[in-house]
Amino acid sequence: MKLLIVTQKVDIDDDVLGFFHDWIAEFAKHCEKVTVICLEKGNYDLPSNVVVKSLGKESYKSPLERSTPDSSYNSPLSKGSTPEGGGVQSPSKIIQRLKYLSRYYKLIWKYRKEYDQVFVHMVPMYVNIGWPVWRILRKRIDLWYTHGSVDFNLRLAEKLVKNIFTATKESCRLVSKKIIVVGHGIDCLKFIPKEKPQNGILNIILIGRISPVKKYEDIILAAGLLRKKSINNFQVSIIGKAIKEEDERYLDSLKNKVAELDLNECVNFVGSVSFEEIQKYYQDCDLFVHTSQTGSLDKVLLEAMAMSRITISSNPASKDILSEFGQEYIYKSGDINELAEKIIAVLNMKTEKRNEVGSKLREIIKRDHNMEGLLEKISNIIKK
Repeated sequence: MKLLIVTQKVDIDDDVLGFFHDWIAEFAKHCEKVTVICLEKGNYDLPSNVVVKSLGKESYKSPLERSTPDSSYNSPLSKGSTPEGGGVQSPSKIIQRLKYLSRYYKLIWKYRKEYDQVFVHMVPMYVNIGWPVWRILRKRIDLWYTHGSVDFNLRLAEKLVKNIFTATKESCRLVSKKIIVVGHGIDCLKFIPKEKPQNGILNIILIGRISPVKKYEDIILAAGLLRKKSINNFQVSIIGKAIKEEDERYLDSLKNKVAELDLNECVNFVGSVSFEEIQKYYQDCDLFVHTSQTGSLDKVLLEAMAMSRITISSNPASKDILSEFGQEYIYKSGDINELAEKIIAVLNMKTEKRNEVGSKLREIIKRDHNMEGLLEKISNIIKK
């Protein structure tokens, strides 16, 4: 099989999309040749049968931007940084996007003999733009999509693709017979747990873009409640960065709340961390708290589970994967008392019990969300 992959970014150091570098390498094991077209490229180290071509976004960045991981989901013509788009474009931005579009068509045509199938990652607009050419060339198109949004671009792409692969039934809310639930793809050979020495301090981490939908105020208010109960042996690290102006305002409000509750010593905003470095944060933590309300099963939760770290989540999409434990690690979003009580329960848990729970969590990921199994499954379906 000769495969064309279309994605937002190829960069092993990216804080959000760095994982897809490993996906490409794994796809290469199942293909004669892999051609990748991305909006932007950074650092990568891929097998010899992989060729990466960029639409050139990296050329438009300032030196500061080039040194800072960019976790946004971008499309050549979409107005925003998420799959659904949004926002107002300046003339220079419009010209820049037209250049992306022109190069996109040139690349999918130039390399037409180098691929038989097309796999589009996350952005339905890539399907919609490329479909006229791929229709003429009779190229099969498959889409990977995990996002709570169901917009016009997704609805249109559904008509044009063979299949839509997604992680869970909540990860793609579109009603279609083309949707195939295959699980997430976590590299269990990269996310390997190691025993963490206990020092009496519960190290809590949260990972993800700083955005109102992430509901980080839950952990800040819970930390304040723990302090009121004279519980001080914990640390909270929030890892991620703000992308939009709205996100920056939200980050400011979170920092103000931390200051208001006198939590500066125990709540830390780490900022962006590359995919290659994030394992250390999982390794050093005792508890992963997942406050996000995206409605889909977030990859960071699964990475924490793969690292055998206890996870507490308020995301409805997490209920199935944590069903083995009942409601023990699920809390209702906004219920600060419930979250605080569950944190206290983990704080009081013996090391043996933490290890036992952590091992069970890792086994769930190895069974249902292992990268090697996922990409073998997708490759076999695409080949048919």
